[in-house]
Amino acid sequence: MLKYYFNLAFLIYSLSNYAQTTIANQSFETNGDNWETNFSTPACIDDDLIWNYQTQLESINPSHGEQFWGIKKLNGSCSTSNFETITLQNIDISAYYDVSFTFEYNVFEFDSGDDIKYELIYDNQSQGEILLFEGAGNLSTNGWQTETISIPNSVSNVKIIISIKQRGLADYAGIDNINLMGLPIISCSQLMISEYIEGTSSDTHRNNFIEIYNPTNSEINLENYNITTYKNANLNPTGEIALIGTISPFGTYLIEDDKENLNVEANISSNTAVMDFTGNDKITLRKNEEIIDIIGVIGTENTFAEDVTLRRKSNVQNPNNQYDESEWDIYGLEDITNLNLHISTCSGAIPEIEVLGNTIEIIDGSTTTSVINYTHFGSIDTNSGDSIIKEFIIKNIGNDNLNVSNIQLSGNNADNFTLIGNSTFNVAPTESSSFEIEFIPNSQGIKTAILQIDNNDASENPFTFVIQGEGAGNTNSPLMITQYYEGEGNNKWIEITNVSENTTQGNQYYLALYGNEKAESPTGKTPSAKINLPVLASKQILKIRSNFTNNFPSYAIDGTEINSSVCNFNGNDIIIISTSNDEYCWENKVDIIGNSSNWGENI
Repeated sequence: MLKYYFNLAFLIYSLSNYAQTTIANQSFETNGDNWETNFSTPACIDDDLIWNYQTQLESINPSHGEQFWGIKKLNGSCSTSNFETITLQNIDISAYYDVSFTFEYNVFEFDSGDDIKYELIYDNQSQGEILLFEGAGNLSTNGWQTETISIPNSVSNVKIIISIKQRGLADYAGIDNINLMGLPIISCSQLMISEYIEGTSSDTHRNNFIEIYNPTNSEINLENYNITTYKNANLNPTGEIALIGTISPFGTYLIEDDKENLNVEANISSNTAVMDFTGNDKITLRKNEEIIDIIGVIGTENTFAEDVTLRRKSNVQNPNNQYDESEWDIYGLEDITNLNLHISTCSGAIPEIEVLGNTIEIIDGSTTTSVINYTHFGSIDTNSGDSIIKEFIIKNIGNDNLNVSNIQLSGNNADNFTLIGNSTFNVAPTESSSFEIEFIPNSQGIKTAILQIDNNDASENPFTFVIQGEGAGNTNSPLMITQYYEGEGNNKWIEITNVSENTTQGNQYYLALYGNEKAESPTGKTPSAKINLPVLASKQILKIRSNFTNNFPSYAIDGTEINSSVCNFNGNDIIIISTSNDEYCWENKVDIIGNSSNWGENI
């Protein structure tokens, strides 16, 4: 739904034109230079052979200050036979944007073979050499000339190598006033993308939204801003949507697909290809045609944001033209509860909760579990009398005190889990506190509960996530995994035995593999591979091997074995026998070998 404006004039706001700051400089003075510089050959003067600091060299005087770097007759004791280099060491520019590199050069009568070139190295990656001046027939610059290079905002570190070759005669040159300049990044000063929704779509609707946030205390005119989409792995954008009007202090600005059916109020409703994005497309916010913020990595095609809502964390105060998933909270499909509202530390002191299990962030509202972040406790024999305890960390990444008022468990199996420790405490900014949950299953099967943390984070209260554990024990299954073999290459086998006195029925049992990420979070997942187990007589043994080339152990190869991709496992995968082959396969397992750790390699 388009939000209409009836005011005839907007107040115009423009960001201050900050003067560029000197990040590093080298003017070859006796003091005051701060850019560490190395020379291929140490400073040298040998009669009229010069590779050294100079106050004057023939007709050349300093362009800046009292000295410059002089070059003359680089074909003797002051040089090698190739290019001499001036290397300006690596400088961290991550705290700046709109960075530029400049230096001045002055050349007198360079002939063929007398050249000046330079190489830019961004984040330890060479950008190639640039031939700046190519000598020919006593070619001169007729005074100081300035070379200027704009460095992309995505670059964090810069190193420069200036190379000079001069083969003698009366030719000479000078290098001076090398500078790295930029604008300091000021927190809460630039527009940023604050929310992204990639929702459902059909012939009649498309629920896609992009929200922009103004972290400043002044109104911003949107005349020079637009959003674009980079489809799939394309390196060029598909269209653009120009933003219009203004955005209020600490306010939001929403762009929606005009086919949305969630009745959301937006500033722009668009039917362009920009809003027809999917989970592997990239969204950019641009100012004056330069990307200042982005969701996704341009040039890649992986699906990273399908059927989800991404919401910028409250402690993120600046846009980022290099996508960083740690800056975003992930919510479910079409979660519009915070659209047209963004809570940020830019508008004042606020707490920001972050919950970790095994040092890995747990997403608010998460309904999937994993042994990796401790939300899945694993399995334990119900008759063992033992328990499984997992520790969770609550961090406050905001700038005001976080008040945890209660931690509680709910759900049908909540009585299988117990809170250990306090349920009420305060966490100061940048500090953390911990609590533990103990799992004691009262029966076999998967046990699920919801853990809820009541707190004063306005955007994540209550903070909830699902936890699971499994009660294990003996089953009455006639089939059992009686041998596992993980040898070199593709020599991988599983042996199944009917240990009962009866013949099994067909289409009743399945051998299933949970590999990679599914081994870390198998509950509710279809297996990575599966095979229907045939009818087996009492005490009959069935051998199953990898469907790749398999030649060992030779004693097992007798023509009765079955080839299956279930046996394309690694030492950190899980193999089960189950009565289901769908998303209930894990829940209905009757035998198991393995876990998601590296338990079964080369055994």
